[in-house]
Amino acid sequence: MKKFILSVLSMALIFCMIGCDKAEQKETTEVTTTTTEATTEATTEATTETTTETKPSWGVNNVVDDFGDPTDDLYMYCIVSGHFSNTATTNEDLTVGVIFIPLFADPDDFSATFKFNLLEYNDHPATYTKDEEFILKVKIGDEIYEEKLNSFPPNGSLCIFNALSGLHSEILPKIVDELGNGNVVRCIIESKSSKYEFEINSDGWQEAMEEMKKHYWVGQTD
Repeated sequence: MKKFILSVLSMALIFCMIGCDKAEQKETTEVTTTTTEATTEATTEATTETTTETKPSWGVNNVVDDFGDPTDDLYMYCIVSGHFSNTATTNEDLTVGVIFIPLFADPDDFSATFKFNLLEYNDHPATYTKDEEFILKVKIGDEIYEEKLNSFPPNGSLCIFNALSGLHSEILPKIVDELGNGNVVRCIIESKSSKYEFEINSDGWQEAMEEMKKHYWVGQTD
């Protein structure tokens, strides 16, 4: 029963965190173009529905408007488990909400956003300051890739972007390729004081992506 309650609470907190990023994203100077704002805005608002259990597979949900009503825009999401350590504790439970939204505006340019929402002890949003820097590390094959994450303090999502404006993430397309090939992506997010370790499962990725493409008429002629 305790595990069930934590699962439902974690889902609710993660979706709440997604919605709370909106104000911080409008203030950041790292994302300035219309195209990028559209991409990040679509990832910041989500329904606050909960499910009966935490599932590691990918799903699709509707972005909501300022009134909490579902819009016609979609995003992909997955809730995964992991562990975190900091100066006060070691190897504690972690829940991560992974949000992905591709922008199908131009087939010649791959624009998308990954967002990571961290819940320490499965129910406490990770809190940080604007001066704290986070690095994402992923291991693909025998190669390890590192990249600075965009952050929205005090407890907003940690993000990587690919955008038509020129914002470029080396890691983002590699993660997409790995998940598309049915592989698990091992991730570490680190700051000077904290370390978060988790794996992104590819279960349901292909189905969720097909649902997204069908919704946005990608590759369809009629």
